[in-house]
Amino acid sequence: MDESIRRVFSGSPYEQRYGFCRALRRGRRIEVAGTAPIPPTGEELAPDARGQMLRCGEILARALAELGAGLEHVVRTRMFITDAADADEIGAAHGELFGGAHPPVATMVVTRLLDPRWRIELEAEAELPTDAAATTANARPDAASERATEDEPMVDVADTPEPSFANPAGSAAADAGTYVRNLLALLGDREPLENLERTLEELPAAVKGLDEAALRRPEKPGKWSVLQVVQHLADSDLVWAYRVRRILADDRPAISGYDQDLWAERLRYADARLEDALEQFAAVRRANLRLLRALAPDQWSRVGIHAERGEESIAHLTKLYAAHDLVHLRQIARIRAAVA
Repeated sequence: MDESIRRVFSGSPYEQRYGFCRALRRGRRIEVAGTAPIPPTGEELAPDARGQMLRCGEILARALAELGAGLEHVVRTRMFITDAADADEIGAAHGELFGGAHPPVATMVVTRLLDPRWRIELEAEAELPTDAAATTANARPDAASERATEDEPMVDVADTPEPSFANPAGSAAADAGTYVRNLLALLGDREPLENLERTLEELPAAVKGLDEAALRRPEKPGKWSVLQVVQHLADSDLVWAYRVRRILADDRPAISGYDQDLWAERLRYADARLEDALEQFAAVRRANLRLLRALAPDQWSRVGIHAERGEESIAHLTKLYAAHDLVHLRQIARIRAAVA
């Protein structure tokens, strides 16, 4: 059994100073540090105990997904709550998150947490089955497995805001710089082609075990479902395939943007079949990887002119699409937690 260690970091400046990681995997076993209900950037902290517990579950699910696991692999949880009166509400939310796994749980009432508004801190341990562990162990660890991701920090250090990866069509040009910086920071030192290839295994694993209703249930009104995210990834690779081929064949071609929400609506992502979307994604992704691996060194510097972001080389686009995979794999983990 592979006993190599993989760590997920949050990106907090306190990680190196205090010497902690967000989650750690050794072989089949995963330990996740205490998780507070830190909201995404631009959103308010949930005022109720249930909402805070579900937010902890979202963060936890994303960390597990980074290490090849899901909520169904959790074998132990610990809840630290600040008010015994919240126990039933938090316990019910625990059941929503982990009802399929039924892990042993310990609930402890503490005087307070780092932020006095926090009502719950959640810790967890997970264990992968032998077959899943063997599959993920054969994949090379991220080149940045010792670097930061945007996951929230442990509750005993100061929070750093989670970066935004929203890219709505109406503000894409104005927000382009922030969007690109956040993507590149998320990718870190990961090798782009290896990350892109790894998604061929990680995407099917991320949706495994979801029934049809869960696949099609949006995270919340107006948001996408897991199935819509998978179809978006499949169509994004088609867009990427066209852009790279235009840049290779033409000199400084114009590269137009597109409205991903209109694509989801008018191309009826909600009616897609998971098997078809995964098949499309795999076929186009493999074709793109074959093309990129055959490029001469000078071809990586060829550029197109993006309508919103300006000059972009093939090398730069490849990094953006590798980071784009990470964003949406985490989104799938978050939706799974929300619709569980």
